[in-house]
Amino acid sequence: MKRRREGKSDASDADFELPTKEELNDMLAQTLKLRKQRKLAKDAAEDEKELNKNDTNSTAAANKPAGALTAEERAAKKAEREAARAAKKEEMAMIRNLQAAQGTSLLDEMKANGTKTAVAEQSYGDTYMKTTALDASSINDQMHADASGE
Repeated sequence: MKRRREGKSDASDADFELPTKEELNDMLAQTLKLRKQRKLAKDAAEDEKELNKNDTNSTAAANKPAGALTAEERAAKKAEREAARAAKKEEMAMIRNLQAAQGTSLLDEMKANGTKTAVAEQSYGDTYMKTTALDASSINDQMHADASGE
């Protein structure tokens, strides 16, 4: 659908089938595992860098005044932050796309079963995700009304 909106679809897209719920769950699990691995690798690299730093008798480096970074150090820190931000953005877009595909899969399941709602709940390690699809005509049935009718 996204390729069609962007005008990039062609004849090879006609036979595309949405992944099954199990395949989507596997993809989300792999994406979240990769996120965790990247974080652990980054932490390990920072620990290694700190461990190998030779500043046992260096008091001048510890008492560096604020703003004493060189232009190269500032540029390197800025580039590192921008790379981390871009990686995080890409990761979140991938998760959003997988959740959108999961929602489409739930809608297809609803149509096949003739139900008004469908829910997919999955736990990926320490992350819990819940995706719900709801028939537009039954939204009012799902809303809670108190005694005043609101």
